[in-house]
Amino acid sequence: MQDEVLTKVWTLTQRFTAHWSTLDRLELKLRYHALQQDQNAINQGVQEALRAIHQASSEPDTQLELARWAKKTLPSIAAETTGSNEIAWLAQFAATTLGATSGWTKLSASKPIPEWLGVSSLTEQSRIGLQLRYDATLGYQVLECVPATDASINLPLPTPLPARLYIQPENASEGFWDVINPGVRIKLPHPSRRIELRTIDGKRYQLHAEIELPTKNEDRQAVNATYLTHVKEDEELARHIAAQLAEQGIQITLLTESPTEFNRLKSWQNDSSGSKFLRLWTPAAQKQWQPEDWEDYALTDSSLLLRWQQAELPRGTASAGVVDWDDRLSNINPIRQWLSGQTITTETRHDTRWLQRALNDLGASPSLIVDGIDGPATRQAVKNFQTQAKLFADGIAGPQTLAAVEQQLALNKLLKELDNPQTTPKRRLAIGDQLAELGDPRKGVGVIEYEVIEYAPQVQILLEELNDVNTMPIRRLEIGDQLDAMGDPRIGVGRDENGLPDIDWVEIPAGPFIYGETKDQKTLELPAYKISRYPVTNRQFQAFIDAGGYNDPQWWQDLQKTEPEEPHWKQNNRPRESLSWFEAMAFSRWLSAQLGYTVTLPTEQQWEKAARGADGRIFPWGGEYRSGYANCTKFLYDDESFNLRQTTAVGLFPQGDSLFGVADMAGNVWEWCFDDYDVAADPGTNPRRVLRGGSWVDEPLNLRSANRGRLNAGSRDNDIGFRLAQDLS
Repeated sequence: MQDEVLTKVWTLTQRFTAHWSTLDRLELKLRYHALQQDQNAINQGVQEALRAIHQASSEPDTQLELARWAKKTLPSIAAETTGSNEIAWLAQFAATTLGATSGWTKLSASKPIPEWLGVSSLTEQSRIGLQLRYDATLGYQVLECVPATDASINLPLPTPLPARLYIQPENASEGFWDVINPGVRIKLPHPSRRIELRTIDGKRYQLHAEIELPTKNEDRQAVNATYLTHVKEDEELARHIAAQLAEQGIQITLLTESPTEFNRLKSWQNDSSGSKFLRLWTPAAQKQWQPEDWEDYALTDSSLLLRWQQAELPRGTASAGVVDWDDRLSNINPIRQWLSGQTITTETRHDTRWLQRALNDLGASPSLIVDGIDGPATRQAVKNFQTQAKLFADGIAGPQTLAAVEQQLALNKLLKELDNPQTTPKRRLAIGDQLAELGDPRKGVGVIEYEVIEYAPQVQILLEELNDVNTMPIRRLEIGDQLDAMGDPRIGVGRDENGLPDIDWVEIPAGPFIYGETKDQKTLELPAYKISRYPVTNRQFQAFIDAGGYNDPQWWQDLQKTEPEEPHWKQNNRPRESLSWFEAMAFSRWLSAQLGYTVTLPTEQQWEKAARGADGRIFPWGGEYRSGYANCTKFLYDDESFNLRQTTAVGLFPQGDSLFGVADMAGNVWEWCFDDYDVAADPGTNPRRVLRGGSWVDEPLNLRSANRGRLNAGSRDNDIGFRLAQDLS
């Protein structure tokens, strides 16, 4: 009976979607077959897409459209265990064309793309350096990814970084896909002298390494071993220090110590002829060991205390048996002396606090730390270093220290040239190449700025459910409220550590875009600017209220001041509604003062470009309305699963994000723009101001990105909110 009903629904659906585009109808058909678990029918549908790709082999724009379609469709019709060649080829085509690394790209085949598809990457190519080595610190072999310029072996990639790479160790029956980027270290399942690598387009490479593979030593009683002992609370710190030592050629085995095992550890040390013990002494260790135990803490002459954060030393500890460890600097020389049996000299352990005083005298940043002897060369380096920058220099003062200072000074000189408006384009090009060689320190340029955001498992599960295009609106509403109950940790939704609104800015690049629609459509050009990813939330707006914003006249100058009205829906992560244009402007003035730069309501042009991109799409996601891509009233006769009749938490419809990744530009709440709807007017008056985006009340027609709404600036309603913009000029 259920199959019969589903068949009737499918027949009716086909009739009512006959006017859809070919790709949209194919997507609908594939999802229906996935619901029926009909793999043969899915494969046949994917074959249609592959034929379209083949026919568009000389049409880059069409290939790009097909790749985006595949990216959107694949997660809902296939899993990694599907085992379909057609799906693997489609995923491989989309990943290569778009340079994508999302989870769906794991569906890709590890074999070369069939030539008949005529596929080529439409993104920039790149290279990455690879190193295969055994990490004794971590106890396994790693494939280490470094900048191509830093390695003798580098791999050509068909897409930009980060990129996906198929990795198959020697003697393994199958490999695995992983994401590579400079700074990434990939754990291999077992040690291997050879691994096979395949890029996303299927090209194969082999990486060989002459390495000494380890042998198992269950009791860790290795001859001449070096151990780093630590309390349980310092496990991560110990791993970090061990990794730094390993980079200097000192292999370390980690041991966890506790009061109950102290005597065994002491006995083991006495019996381990030739072994060395570094003892990590931190505030956590100090807290674990009682003062009466301190005299026993320094075990024997074969142990060295590695002190962190100036923790108070145990009584009776000889100063020659202590080395201070600073995370900004691998203080390696005294450890090398100790390992070789030498006495740690006073010069090697020299206190560098005079550098702090020198920097303070120079008015520079106190982040210059030089490990080594206080001598003329070091002092001269400090005198030359009159800038706010970090210097990491290892070894005693000498050529290495001076070279590091000279490099920093060269970087500062180049950056100063870039800031000079008279610097010619040709010179700027040369400066860019020089910065790349020296290690470009600018924010967002180097790999040091790369960050992976990890949420708690229960939050991540909900976010993955939001990313599933099949999740119904009613379920999205529930997820939003669940996130709110967890204190919604998403960036851009709540407040920062200072209690200020945490705005997640999205930069919109400079350039032309299509503005307006029908006979009024035209091409305009805007400079680069930023816009908030989400509308301002209840929690964010409450910061303004809590700061006395409604009682401070400086935020209301030339505006009609009013008293705050309670939002209709009070969840912290929902958009703040029931406020006027005047209130939104007062909030932006207050926030500008807190941030130290100007933020305000977006202009109509800024809002529209962020919503529809440069190509004039009708909705943020494309040219046609799609059910479940926005919080709106789809049709008056639809059931509650589509018509929520209320706002939702921001960012619950990621499939409806704009080309730039800006969320909720269609539906949820109308958004105030800076502009007057008719003519320029005095902000203190009550002119009609522009509203954009549509809301939960509206049908799809009102969600068009070029659609203009209007209300008096003093109007309030439970479907009106706002977001912020920031000029970069």
